[in-house]
Amino acid sequence: MPGYIPGGKYMVRVAVRTTGYHSPFGEACFVYAPGVLRQDGTQQPEVIAQRFDATVFPNPYTESFSLDLDSTSEEAVQVRVYDMIGKLLEERSFGASRIELAQFGEKYPSGVYNIVLTQGSN
Repeated sequence: MPGYIPGGKYMVRVAVRTTGYHSPFGEACFVYAPGVLRQDGTQQPEVIAQRFDATVFPNPYTESFSLDLDSTSEEAVQVRVYDMIGKLLEERSFGASRIELAQFGEKYPSGVYNIVLTQGSN
């Protein structure tokens, strides 16, 4: 992206495309780009990478599904499940080592769902 600035503030507007047609643009909002601005113009702050990888199984599912989390953090994990129109269906928190035991989707109708996992800054 020309002029991209790590950590910069950008105004965005979104239009959803379904069945080949775009909806009208929504109201503008501001987002911050990932990354950080350089402190002195020459050196990037050191970033220590944390492992955070999640897998849903089985996918697709028939009765319920589980999450497998591979993370270096021991912080609690928050799980949010949304339907395709953005409605929050379920929100739960787990200890990092307990999430694999949880089952999701037993009462969801057939469809496609978005799962948002957060753990600390991940």
